[in-house]
Amino acid sequence: MSVMAAASPAFSTSSPIAISPRATCSQALRPGARGWIASTSASSFAAQISASCTSRTSFARGSGAFLHGHTYIGHPLACAAALAVQRVIKRDRLLDNVKARGAELARRLKERFGNHPHVGDIRGRGLFQAIELVADRSGKTPFDPAHALHARVKAEAMSRGLMVYPSGGTANGIAGDHVLIAPPFIIEAPVIDIIVDRLGDAVDAAVSTLP
Repeated sequence: MSVMAAASPAFSTSSPIAISPRATCSQALRPGARGWIASTSASSFAAQISASCTSRTSFARGSGAFLHGHTYIGHPLACAAALAVQRVIKRDRLLDNVKARGAELARRLKERFGNHPHVGDIRGRGLFQAIELVADRSGKTPFDPAHALHARVKAEAMSRGLMVYPSGGTANGIAGDHVLIAPPFIIEAPVIDIIVDRLGDAVDAAVSTLP
């Protein structure tokens, strides 16, 4: 049994449908908006940033506008696909499942990794969660980047039928390992346990391979 713990559809900030932004930001932009049908994306920043920027420095002295864009902006196929995805999310009340399953995922991650000697932090929101891998839990000292622990975890997870988002250099641009998991919005409760169990096994196996 393969488990996809990545690629969740979510809302688009440019969608005309009013959907609560309680889904995670990363899920809301680019792949989530298009439902893996066509290339599309969005730009987003908090209202507090907007208010701050428009009253200070270059924003205040200039046009007061935030200039942004993407190479595939306004693509009609991408826009149609993104709108269809948002309609399904609203129609099927998928964010209700995100909230419920997201709470379960956070709880299960804390149960499995809360006292793990090589997990320095567990963070996220909804169905977008991450664990930070550290050599020393007390000081949150990162592993030697030469070990590429995040890549080792990815390989171990894949061998167990679990897809994750690994990333390195996240502590200071050079060292630091973390692994993201982002199950689909339609995930069912029993699969949450499978994901966490396989991730735990993958982390332990990856750490055991370190010199």
